[in-house]
Amino acid sequence: MSPTVLVTSLTALLLYVAFVYPIMTDAARFPWQTLPPGHPGSGSPVIYPPGTIHYVRQEKKITPRPVFQRAWYVGFFLMVVAVIIIYALLYIMVLLRFRAAEQASMRNCLAEENRGPIRNPLYADFSEY
Repeated sequence: MSPTVLVTSLTALLLYVAFVYPIMTDAARFPWQTLPPGHPGSGSPVIYPPGTIHYVRQEKKITPRPVFQRAWYVGFFLMVVAVIIIYALLYIMVLLRFRAAEQASMRNCLAEENRGPIRNPLYADFSEY
């Protein structure tokens, strides 16, 4: 056999195996294929191997985002309100403290005035009698 005939016959065999043979086989011989052999619109059924689990798309339930991620400004607003409340309470405490101190100093001042020669019976100190 001449080398030219050998090369030509091997080339023809290779072309046959590569292109013609897969088109001629059906899905029953290759059940692992997802597309049937031949052209895509041939309509031949796809045969899957036994025990195959078919893929079913699962819809993921999207959980709603937390409140402080949706409305990020609420946290800042709450912090500002908390600081204002703390400052207001501090102001009221200081104000009451100064009023109490002022009342105590006025009480002492009136007690000093009532110890003089004119005695007021409401504020008099009767300990000397």
